[in-house]
Amino acid sequence: MRLVSLLVLSALVSGCATMSKEECKVANWKDVGFNDGSNGEAVLLADHAKSCAETGVTPNQALYMQGYAEGEKSYCTYDNGLRAGEESKYIGELCKKPGLKESFNDGYLKGKKRYAKRQEIKLKEEEISRLDKKVNDIKSGKDKGGVAALDLVYRQKEIVTKEVSLLEQELANIQ
Repeated sequence: MRLVSLLVLSALVSGCATMSKEECKVANWKDVGFNDGSNGEAVLLADHAKSCAETGVTPNQALYMQGYAEGEKSYCTYDNGLRAGEESKYIGELCKKPGLKESFNDGYLKGKKRYAKRQEIKLKEEEISRLDKKVNDIKSGKDKGGVAALDLVYRQKEIVTKEVSLLEQELANIQ
């Protein structure tokens, strides 16, 4: 039992590390920085230093930041901004430098609009599901609303279905 506890604890601790001991020993810090920047990560130098402290390896800050700047340039595109916005990803200080932010932000703002519209559609679809359940409850006798209540629910569902259609058109027209 104690061995299992140690293995679980070890997995949890190593799960928090940004780099393994082996990676720390052979790291090309310019490449590490490039990978972080090109993946849209924040500057992770302090996290890498913490991960590598046990091995006695200290990251080369200058090389890391040089690689990060190059990686950030490759990440800060309109398409990546669009994707980040559509995922409602928190971007913090990412792509805030002049020359990087303009295109990225244009994509990000469009993506955020798309995300918001998809959330509206999702809420309306959930409303349709609730109305479908109500129809089934009335038909099965769980809800004693009768024909008038059933007619009302069908009308509500028709209205919400039209709202979904309009929202989908708005989503398609987001420029």
